Amino acid sequence: MENDKIVNGNCWAAYFDILGFKEFVLGFDDPENPHCYGVFVAELYNHMLESFSEYTCGSRVFTAWFSDTFLLYTADDSYESFVSIAHRAASLCSVLVARHRPVRGSLGTGRLYAEQEKSIFIGSALIDAYKYGEKQNWIGFVMTPKAEDKFNSIPKDDGRKKTPWGCCDYCKYDVPMKGGHEKLWTAKIGRFPGVREVINQGANGSNEYREKYKNTLDFIDECSDPRFTGLGT
Repeated sequence: MENDKIVNGNCWAAYFDILGFKEFVLGFDDPENPHCYGVFVAELYNHMLESFSEYTCGSRVFTAWFSDTFLLYTADDSYESFVSIAHRAASLCSVLVARHRPVRGSLGTGRLYAEQEKSIFIGSALIDAYKYGEKQNWIGFVMTPKAEDKFNSIPKDDGRKKTPWGCCDYCKYDVPMKGGHEKLWTAKIGRFPGVREVINQGANGSNEYREKYKNTLDFIDECSDPRFTGLGT
């Protein structure tokens, strides 16, 4: 899908931000070296963008980014667009974590005006995704309640899978949030090679995000338990 197309209507939108991005940037800051940020871009940022492009390309999904914020969005809020963006968002979260770039994000829905060429992105879909992306107290990717309600409202009498578990390998989980927990459909990022190892290292390290890593490790371990249903029941 061409990224210069204007989107104006109801859609799905995914928001991501990279934890610790400030520290990444400041670690390269050197007043004596005018090329320090060029090194940062060449050695770190371009690799993140490569991951972003590699795991999000698709005929139904648009992409955009600014600094540590990455966006995915669709031209409509159909079932087919949901499956496309939900798969790509889960894959992007998984691969960035596996490559030691911890992210949190969420999939929202609502109205969106997006004009890629002018970098204009406005609408309730982004607000919905941003709100739940920022609320999480871990590393991972979830669907917002509004997105779940929209998914449930789509007719599924033609062979479509009836839950995000069935069509996109998401599970219902009591997600740690700032100030409590909330049961949300959650991408099972622990199935991606290398993710559990990175999360385990973070949970047992001394970094300031240790609690977030520990919360994610609990999720990965619970998902691997054969007694875990993943349907919230």
